[in-house]
Amino acid sequence: MKKIISNKTFLIFISVLAILFLFIFVYYLDKNSKGTLDIETTPKDVQYKIDKELFTGSNKIEVDTGEISIKFERDYFLPKTIKTVVTKGGSTKLEVTLELDPNKKDRGLQGVTDALYDQAVQKAVDENPLIKLLPYITNDFRIDYGFDVENKYQAIYEITLFNPTSKEAETALKTRVSSWFKSKGYDLNSLKHTWFTE
Repeated sequence: MKKIISNKTFLIFISVLAILFLFIFVYYLDKNSKGTLDIETTPKDVQYKIDKELFTGSNKIEVDTGEISIKFERDYFLPKTIKTVVTKGGSTKLEVTLELDPNKKDRGLQGVTDALYDQAVQKAVDENPLIKLLPYITNDFRIDYGFDVENKYQAIYEITLFNPTSKEAETALKTRVSSWFKSKGYDLNSLKHTWFTE
């Protein structure tokens, strides 16, 4: 009788121990599961820390799941703190753009010009989705874009006509260019643009 009871007790002990290890394993696995932060920054040299490690610019970083708070900083720009939730096995996209600090009058710091340009490019793309389709090139013309540095980096569409043989041919090409803009939902005459020939 004693032997039977001992066997039952042993089986119960083993069962409880197995369940306990299972809970510990699941808890550990869940606690240490990972997700990915896909970070894009403007300017390109924005700095931030994740788990005490310093990062600069755009990165894809594997982190623990759960809520995370990140502070983004750069000299001459206003800092920004973003909170997000990272899910197990998921990828969380963060597009971070810092604004220039209006109280910093001296902008002579090396790299600020590039940062302003990056910021202008992003703003231009946001305001002019057509830019994402450029450059557009055919055998007869090319449509690209640039920026007016004297007018807050406003986008300018640059249109190059390839070797028009006459005034009539040039007019016909310009009509085709205008039709392309119209097919995308834009009136070329309402957009800032310049013509080139080569």
